[in-house]
Order: sequence, then structure tokens, then C-alpha cells
Amino acid sequence: MKKHYFLIMIVLGFYSCHKEGSKPDAIPAEVDVYVAGYEYNGAGISVAKYWKNGVARPITRGGHNSFANSIAVANGYLYIAETSLGAAVWKGNKDNGTVENGETGFFGGSSQQSGANSIAIVGSNIYVAGYDYNDSVSVVKYWGFPQWLTLTDGTMNAMANSVTVVGGDVYVAGYEKNGAGISVAKYWKNGQAITLSDGTKTTYAKSIAVIGSDVYVAGYDSSSSSSSIAKYWKNSVAIPLTSGANWSTANSIVVAGSDVYVAGSANNVAKYWKNGQTITLTGGTSASSIAIVDSDVYVAGYESQGSASVAKYWKNGMAIPLTDGTTIAMATSIVVIKR
Repeated sequence: MKKHYFLIMIVLGFYSCHKEGSKPDAIPAEVDVYVAGYEYNGAGISVAKYWKNGVARPITRGGHNSFANSIAVANGYLYIAETSLGAAVWKGNKDNGTVENGETGFFGGSSQQSGANSIAIVGSNIYVAGYDYNDSVSVVKYWGFPQWLTLTDGTMNAMANSVTVVGGDVYVAGYEKNGAGISVAKYWKNGQAITLSDGTKTTYAKSIAVIGSDVYVAGYDSSSSSSSIAKYWKNSVAIPLTSGANWSTANSIVVAGSDVYVAGSANNVAKYWKNGQTITLTGGTSASSIAIVDSDVYVAGYESQGSASVAKYWKNGMAIPLTDGTTIAMATSIVVIKR
């Protein structure tokens, strides 16, 4: 999931066991680190790919723009939600990337007008959240195979950014524009909408986590083009992470024990917050995804470098670049699996 990877790992311990910025192993012996994203090729086409322990594996051939948006590992397989020629799921062996049946499985309500933003695997079931177009209006949709479920009526543009499944309940976070054209942050539980913002300023829900009866949603709101407030909601109560003095985002949320971690950016600097306390990620522009394993904090994101960007992840604050900065590249999602 984009961002919602706590479903497929057990998070234990506390972050305080590791000193921030301590040097990670070059290739961690005890875990496998999977990062999804994309990188533009020499022809200016975005190639969807993932990196396993820093080694790149393209999942599209560069014939058309493709974006790997969310990654999950379960049942010996690696699953990636991508937007390519429509919403798609790529499935490959988690160890060597071998693709089942030699094909990427495409699906979607309107072919090339749909997109997949987040994925969750529960048992043998695949859940994907994204969007589809009803004429010229985008609608929130999730695919819980074999069903396609539409969560908005197509009156106003809407988007699903994150999906998680807990105890048989399906939670989808995103937004829907109101009659004034303002984006309203929402999540849906089994199709029922819960509104998080009042519709007076643009607000987005980007990531969702559910622990017991508590629902956590990360996102941000903005009243101008130059300032926004990164925040998360716990059971629909907003908890701001920034003051609104500059542009800030909260893109991913995970809960480990009693600790709440949120990844995002503030004033074009990658950051994450642990229980509201800010940790700056050196050499980063924005953080897109966060995962916790034992006492280690893993964050995926990117660093802008002029007209290009470097996809990277950080382990306990130490950056590990995934690309060389010659083109635009992004790391969108991270999952860490103990061996």
C-alpha cells in the first residue's frame, strides 16, 4: 500500500533504540528493502520499476509512461500498483522478480482512464485503490477482486490515495471536491464516507492506518498556493504537524506500538515526524512513504537536483541513493521484510 505497509510486516520495538543518523549496513543482512517508483529514460518516458536492496528492476519497457505507485510483499510475491495504460497490478517473485505468466495484469473500469495508487494484500485477496473516469469526472474506486466498487457518484472529481484492510473492513482514504470545487479530505469504511475537513479550504487525505478501533489518516490542507499545513487525523480529530508558514505535506502514516510516524515535507525539505517531533532527512526534498521494522525507520522519497531528481531511501536518517540524478526519478513507496 502507498504508502500503508504496516499490514504486511510486524512492527516491534521503539525508535529510541537507534541514534538518528547512524550509518546503516550497505546491504542489510537481516532485511530486504523494496522500494517502488519510476525513472525517466533517455527518450523522456517514465519507466515503472522497483529496487530490491538498491538493485533496480524495471517492470515496464519504456514504450509509454508508467508509474509504480505502491508496493506490497506477501505469500512469496511482490505486488506493485501502477498506472500505465490504465490501472494495473504487477506480480512477481519477491526474490528474483520473475513475473507470473509473463504478463502484467491490467484492470480498470475505463481502460486507459483509470489509475492505481495504493495496494494491500490480505491472504490471497488483492485490494487496490485509485480512480476511474466517468466521462470527464474522476471517481473514487477500489478493486477488491473480483469486484469493482465505486465510492463516489461522479458528480465532482474525487481520488483515492490509500487503502488498508483490517478485520475484514476496507478503509480507503482520499478526497472529493464539493460544490464550490474545494477538495474535501475523506475516508471510506466499507463504502461509507467519513468527512475529515469542513470544505472551506483545499484538503487532501493521502494515507491511512488502522490500529484496533483507532483510524489514523495523514494529509494536508491549504488556503493559498504558497502555504499549507501537514497534519494527521486520529479518529477524525486533526493534529497539525506544521504551522502553515510554508508549503508542507504529510504523505504517509504508520503506527508502531504507541508511536505515530508521518512522512512528508516542509519548505521543500524531506522530513518525518515521530509523535509530532520533526526529524529532517538530509539530502531530501520530499518523503513519500515510511516503514518501521523493530527500532529502524525507513523512509522513501527523492531529492530535486535542478531539472532532474534522485530517487532514494533513508535508513535511520542515512540516505541511500537509488538513481544517479541524470534524469527525473521518484521513490514512491517502501516496504521492508525481515528474512
